[in-house]
Amino acid sequence: MIFRPLIWVTLAASAAAMMALGTLAAGEADTITEAEYMTTAKTDPEALARFISLENTPSSVLWDTNELPGGSDWMLTALLTYSAEERDALLAGMTPQAGTFSMTLPPWLPSDVTAALQTTGDVLQSDQTVSPDPFFQSPLLTGNAVAVGETHVFVVLQTQ
Repeated sequence: MIFRPLIWVTLAASAAAMMALGTLAAGEADTITEAEYMTTAKTDPEALARFISLENTPSSVLWDTNELPGGSDWMLTALLTYSAEERDALLAGMTPQAGTFSMTLPPWLPSDVTAALQTTGDVLQSDQTVSPDPFFQSPLLTGNAVAVGETHVFVVLQTQ
């Protein structure tokens, strides 16, 4: 049996898994709604490090996962915050990517980050992406990354 973490069919499974990851305290499982779960980012860098490679631990993280159409693949989106120096050093080792990257932005992104991104409504359209190779960890081996402001990196990884 293959277990695909963070892809849940029912709210009960979501709450149980969130408690296991330490992102939901005991006793909260009965109070979280599916809508709240789908629009609330996780903030635990240690839990995030179970899914993506984090050589340098960011000072803060916001992240979540979503099932992709078809039901067998999933994606992880993360906003990683570093000091300006750490972020610049990280970007120095990343290769610019050709082409345009487009996606609907998650609702949990802070407004200053959303404002700094090239958007049309709530859709990111960027031709200034870099390869997210430093973050790849099986099964998340494809995706994009975008530098935002002076301290953020927005990362989107997926299994397909």
